[in-house]
Amino acid sequence: MQQLTNEQLHDACTNTGSTITLNLPLPDTPAKATRLANQIAHWLNADASEIDWGADRMQVLLRQHDKRVLLCIEWLCDAIWLEPVGGYCDISVLWQWITPGSTAQ
Repeated sequence: MQQLTNEQLHDACTNTGSTITLNLPLPDTPAKATRLANQIAHWLNADASEIDWGADRMQVLLRQHDKRVLLCIEWLCDAIWLEPVGGYCDISVLWQWITPGSTAQ
């Protein structure tokens, strides 16, 4: 997996109303999944928790000040998404975090 630019990450995002899906190819190794999680954390200027691995999924909590978002990669359902968590982050806050200056779609 090549290094993704901030523009490529932004362009891959779709606001579904409850999550932000990332229309990217699934990483095919744990190392590539870790690299993708680190790229997304860097893009969001967020701190990443330790990665939680399951049989067919990976999750990592990304934090920036009071905002929290869960990055999920699920191989079984072939999906990558960001899910707002906590009281200070809802879908509109997450969308503005990803696309500064815009409003929720």
